[in-house]
Amino acid sequence: MPSFDLVNWVLICEQTQWEVFKPIIRLRNIMLVAVFVTCVVGVLCVLPLAHFAVRPIVKLKDATAKSTCLPQFC
Repeated sequence: MPSFDLVNWVLICEQTQWEVFKPIIRLRNIMLVAVFVTCVVGVLCVLPLAHFAVRPIVKLKDATAKSTCLPQFC
């Protein structure tokens, strides 16, 4: 028995291991799904945006190569 000066009674609550860990496991599963979905959405958004963002640079590189290349060597 614990000795407390304020009270002279103790409340004991008994739960199974599954009842204790059920909310923890649910939260873990929700977090894993959230991380996975965030990664997938990030990849699906970044790859097309990177493709469209680099397109002007590639066009500029091609135009520069065409303008600096002599006709007899191209």
